Amino acid sequence: MSECFLSLEKVDWSSDVPAFFRTSFDLLSEQLGWEGCAHYFLPLDMPPQPKQEPTDERL
Repeated sequence: MSECFLSLEKVDWSSDVPAFFRTSFDLLSEQLGWEGCAHYFLPLDMPPQPKQEPTDERL
């Protein structure tokens, strides 16, 4: 199997970390022969949820 490493020295957390996860996923899913993974990267399309008032959980 493969191992993926990300050096934390001088890492740009906003771009390097997501790119590392995506690249390592792509490499490993190809190596393992996973098919049909494209839906993993579709954004969730959820309607806004109504705001709920906090409940008193002591009751």
